[in-house]
Amino acid sequence: MNNRLQVGSGRGRILAGLVLALMLSLMLAACGDPTATPVIPTATTGATTSAATTAAATTAAPANAATSTPVTLPSVTPGAATTAPARTTTVAATTVAATTAAASTSTAVASGAKGPELTQGLPRFEEAKCPFKLPADQKEGQTARCGYVVVPEQHSQANNGKTLKLATIIYKALGNSPAPEPIVFLQGGPGGGSQDFVTGFITGATYRRYAANNEVILFDQRGTGYSQPTLTCAELKDAQIEAYTRQMTQEQEDKFTTDALFKCRDRLASQN
Repeated sequence: MNNRLQVGSGRGRILAGLVLALMLSLMLAACGDPTATPVIPTATTGATTSAATTAAATTAAPANAATSTPVTLPSVTPGAATTAPARTTTVAATTVAATTAAASTSTAVASGAKGPELTQGLPRFEEAKCPFKLPADQKEGQTARCGYVVVPEQHSQANNGKTLKLATIIYKALGNSPAPEPIVFLQGGPGGGSQDFVTGFITGATYRRYAANNEVILFDQRGTGYSQPTLTCAELKDAQIEAYTRQMTQEQEDKFTTDALFKCRDRLASQN
């Protein structure tokens, strides 16, 4: 019996050795035997379309990148996984184009260039005598110029002929090589005009600091200040003064000013 066990053990070891050798040869082949013929899986129809889309986007991207920041494109691997890179590449190319267009527009506006994008169509800029009262250290036509930005009354109906004019003042940049983008100041309130900031803020050292390398633009938002038409409610201002003079209770003042607002509304509506 011992002899049979020894013979059986020997055969088992031989069989195990053969199996191990076979496994090693298969592993070597899978790891890239230079003499082996590679097997390339066939791509499905969807994967082929995605790869083609990626290739098209890769071809189109350098045209935009030539005038802006280069776009680094992901490598394309055959198979279904190419769908996501195709979408990413297309978005990147579109972003470069949009950035380039925005930069061109900013340069034209900041430099005060006269062109179709500024003086025709909507919105457009119409230069005019300054409606704002300037402080002593500002000279119209030298350090500042004014006009109106003409915009549609309703952007959803831009072609119905109804427009608004936003009073605008543009301060010249003081540097020899100013940046292309201006600094635009938005007045708050809501409902406040920009006159107080023209006379009391953009002057002296504050003006020199903000306009050192950029043009500075202030404007009256629609319905406020010198913009046309103005939606200022003189009725409300008069009612507030009268309520204070007559020392009304809070309830009386609320009703009094509300009535004044309705009168203002009716007047503006009658003026279309």
